[in-house]
Amino acid sequence: MKHINLLILFLTFLSGNLFAQNKDNIIRDIQVQSDFVENGVKGLRISLTCDYGVLRKKYDSDSLLEKALGTARFSYTLAILQDSVQVKQAFGYQAAFGKSDFVELKMRCNPQSGSEVTPLFIPYAALKLKEGKQSLTISADLTGKDGFNATYKQNTRSAVFTFEKPITKIFECSLDSLIVKPFDNNGQAGTMNYSEPMLPIWISPLKWEIWK
Repeated sequence: MKHINLLILFLTFLSGNLFAQNKDNIIRDIQVQSDFVENGVKGLRISLTCDYGVLRKKYDSDSLLEKALGTARFSYTLAILQDSVQVKQAFGYQAAFGKSDFVELKMRCNPQSGSEVTPLFIPYAALKLKEGKQSLTISADLTGKDGFNATYKQNTRSAVFTFEKPITKIFECSLDSLIVKPFDNNGQAGTMNYSEPMLPIWISPLKWEIWK
């Protein structure tokens, strides 16, 4: 009986510590709104909430808190998962997600704000998935250091969300020449004509810069 009581006390202590660690998480919430339309483009709206109250709790004087926040550096990486496997980016979105093959967004935090909500938008067309019903989760990995060089790490996931991915098509845009009409101080339009066989083109729907 004595061993059983000790085991119960140990489990109670362990669960209490786990609960305390969860309360100290900086990323408090990840909300996902599917079928969100931004400037005519349908996709996912992701809202991530960070709360830096853990630093205010740890450094309970103004001078300590000022030093902790003054040079604090926090960032997190968002990824989209399907069955715990990262979703790849569709062709043409390298400028948005970098050289990685996957849909990843790296964001810097602002711990001086106390708390912040960061809204992000990802078009359905950016996801290399087949058309039809999809079940995904959002993963967030946070790392950082405060002004006293104390480190912080957290990994959390959103709840599973579903949506219907529409059919997407890849098109090729060919441009042989570019006509630029600058205006002088008198409002008169001039004409310049540039023709280059390897002219790079940027197509920018919304804030997404797609290079081909």
